Amino acid sequence: MRVVVSVAMSLDGFIDDSGARRLVLSSPEDFDAVYRLRAQSDVIIVGAGTIRADNPSLATRRVEDFELRRQRRAPPHPIKATVTRTGNLPPGAKFFAEGKGQKLVFCAARADSRLEGTLGSLATVVRLPDDEIRAASIIQDLEMRGASQVLIEGGAGTIALFLHAGVVDAVRLAIAPVTCGAKGWVRLFDDSLVQWPERRRTTLRKVEALGDTAVMWYELEPSK
Repeated sequence: MRVVVSVAMSLDGFIDDSGARRLVLSSPEDFDAVYRLRAQSDVIIVGAGTIRADNPSLATRRVEDFELRRQRRAPPHPIKATVTRTGNLPPGAKFFAEGKGQKLVFCAARADSRLEGTLGSLATVVRLPDDEIRAASIIQDLEMRGASQVLIEGGAGTIALFLHAGVVDAVRLAIAPVTCGAKGWVRLFDDSLVQWPERRRTTLRKVEALGDTAVMWYELEPSK
């Protein structure tokens, strides 16, 4: 199974700022490419914090994406998955309300015991066998579901979870021609968040300009 991280950041390294509204970094052309990447994936993962802050739907909508999935002989919609330690998820979020594909909620064994009742038929709750969430346990579950490609879109804590575990195969990094400056809030590649795992080299495989956004694909060597 291939695990891909897709993330956009500003020139000064931020993926979010302190503003009340969602920080949009990608160009329209980059968004188009991300929609295609979603259509090529079997599972899309975002963290619970991203659902609360940005309220993404992640639903397949474009005719060309449905056609791409049909050509792959895949279901019309990829599985949407989220990761939560506490179970703090809004049932009215677009993640649950929009799109007809399967939704999974991966949570720690000690997450809110009322979560299943709160979400009801909106999603399948998968309680992992550990007190702390482990990326390897999530990957194992998704492999058993037959997933061949998993796309991780954020936020920083969720990306860090998988990068630190050494299970990521590629990183798609989009650089927007803007700076956040003093309003910058979250830097992905920060000592407190994400470092490339030790003893793993990253190889630049592709660079492309999508509108005003520079996109780089990095392949990571298998973890030792």
